[in-house]
Amino acid sequence: AAGVVDLTDGVPNDFPAGAALYITVRPKDPFFGLGKIPPVAAARIAVPAVFPSSFTLTTADLTPEGAAQGVASFAATDLTVTMRLDLDGTASTRDPGDLVGQGALQKGGQANPEQWSPVTVRLQPRGVGGKLVTTKAK
Repeated sequence: AAGVVDLTDGVPNDFPAGAALYITVRPKDPFFGLGKIPPVAAARIAVPAVFPSSFTLTTADLTPEGAAQGVASFAATDLTVTMRLDLDGTASTRDPGDLVGQGALQKGGQANPEQWSPVTVRLQPRGVGGKLVTTKAK
């Protein structure tokens, strides 16, 4: 999967040292969110110095589930790309200030990447619901 990550308008590009961008890729959910499909690829990358910025995941980023399925099984399948810019850089934590975003890599049934519609993921604040769930105890 490849595409562009950007910040929504008004989000400053000022992140602490150690912040990380987590990317997960899943086949598009045919159950409209009623099922949890495991990711086929995942990566932790450094936060880009400038936005918008390109990203690329390769076969080296396949999860065990993705490797077991084999790339051919989802080569022409639309994918959902989800990102979280984690302020403390620790995947297991959720901070109210983390940014999140999601985009669709539309393949149109084609296995040739040159025929895919590019994916753009725009990172934005979690919103009130996400902030309530992730609020740290004082």
